[in-house]
Amino acid sequence: MNVMKRRMLAILAAVLAACAIIVAMTCPAALAAEQLLRANGKHYNYFLDGKPYVIGVNAESRSGKFYYCRQIESMTDYKVTETTTVENTEAARRLAWLLSEYQHDGEPVLTYAAIGVLVHRNYDDQKVWAKHEQYLFSVMDGLESKVNELWEEAANKLPVSSMVTRDDRQGLRSGSLFVQLLDASGQPVEGVFTATIEGPAVFDEDDEPTAVGWAELEGTTVYWHATGAGEVNIKVGYQSVGLDEAVTAQKMMVLNDVVEREDSLLTFDVDNLYAPEREMPQTGSPMGLVLGLAAAVMCCGAFMLYAVRRR
Repeated sequence: MNVMKRRMLAILAAVLAACAIIVAMTCPAALAAEQLLRANGKHYNYFLDGKPYVIGVNAESRSGKFYYCRQIESMTDYKVTETTTVENTEAARRLAWLLSEYQHDGEPVLTYAAIGVLVHRNYDDQKVWAKHEQYLFSVMDGLESKVNELWEEAANKLPVSSMVTRDDRQGLRSGSLFVQLLDASGQPVEGVFTATIEGPAVFDEDDEPTAVGWAELEGTTVYWHATGAGEVNIKVGYQSVGLDEAVTAQKMMVLNDVVEREDSLLTFDVDNLYAPEREMPQTGSPMGLVLGLAAAVMCCGAFMLYAVRRR
């Protein structure tokens, strides 16, 4: 009886899983749909050619994320059916940083409006958007200067790559890795990183192949030791923010809170049994002088003993 019950439960679970897959395949939009809220007090209303428009935050999610319009001639229905991360370009990084930095209530409406202008400037049809930007700059005091200020503020704030240099303490047995995160111009930036060793070695702190740390501007050092012999590969992952495109009746831009990126940076050999050959002391070193003096004394002693015997 128990065997029969288990078989029935297994069949039922398989049927339910198949039904879930069929629903997901036939109704993806329904599963992904998110109802947005109207954003009040975070945008300007204006008219152009007799039609109403807004510039600034157009909508908010129930969790508080801000959505910015990227198609000025379209209207939203506040229902998100699809979200994709846009290409990691310089414009995307700057806008992602701005959306992260000003992702809260209480900012002047001018700030939200300026971010809205930058979204349209970089992602809207410029043949359509150009006259809107020109009009807005002519009627809204301080908007143009705020747009320029924010664009400059957002330059090179996010890591786009990482760099690791290696320093061996005991040859193949142990050493250290010097980690830095770099912005688009190659300058160091601060941020959280995860270093991973693939192969027979671990990091000293927890004897684990993964170490999480904070990359300082001057760099951060982590120490490793071999657990066997062979080749290891060093990868460094880091967190950033990204820019997502959300599809409603119009396309909108929204912050992607956490984007994981990873670089594969170093490959080298390790050996926990490695023992460097002992080298003879170099001439001029303290030990070399002692040995030289001892040899001279022995030679003199041998010569004197030989002279005595001859007599």
